[in-house]
Amino acid sequence: MKTIAVLGYFDRECSSIIKDLKERINRKSGLNTSSLLDVPHITFTISNGSSPDKVEKAIAELRGSKIPDVTFSHFGLFKAKRTLFLGINPSCELLMFHKKVFDRVSPVQREMSPFYSPSNWVPHCFLADSFNCFSDILEIALEPVFFKSFGVTGLSVTEYDHDLGRMVHKIDIPR
Repeated sequence: MKTIAVLGYFDRECSSIIKDLKERINRKSGLNTSSLLDVPHITFTISNGSSPDKVEKAIAELRGSKIPDVTFSHFGLFKAKRTLFLGINPSCELLMFHKKVFDRVSPVQREMSPFYSPSNWVPHCFLADSFNCFSDILEIALEPVFFKSFGVTGLSVTEYDHDLGRMVHKIDIPR
């Protein structure tokens, strides 16, 4: 199975802070803090799509668009896989940008993940899977990542092959 995603990458300062946070969570709790791509990012869409080329063409209109800055405001947990994440404040600008991406991608892909539709999307950055206890990270929680604005430096279209266990396609969309 392959999935196609549209991702936004954080600026260098933010990425460094998140990588450090993930390393400290791993050392403290032994949790798996590796993600499929292992680069701190925000995911705008995921699909079991037909072609990353179609997605690239669909979002090409967004070249030059200002990707809104993000502000991390909380820790969160997705129950199914017990996924710990950094929650991103859903500003109006970010929600409108997400809707633009989703509206351009959904007509050219199949099986769009309903979790990433505009009515369900929870903007976040993955930290760890199989999370059990918030007390494990309480002394880590006072992070310089909270309540500070960080830039999203660009978009990419990625294709991940779950059978191979690796990314098979990545194209950065120029700004």
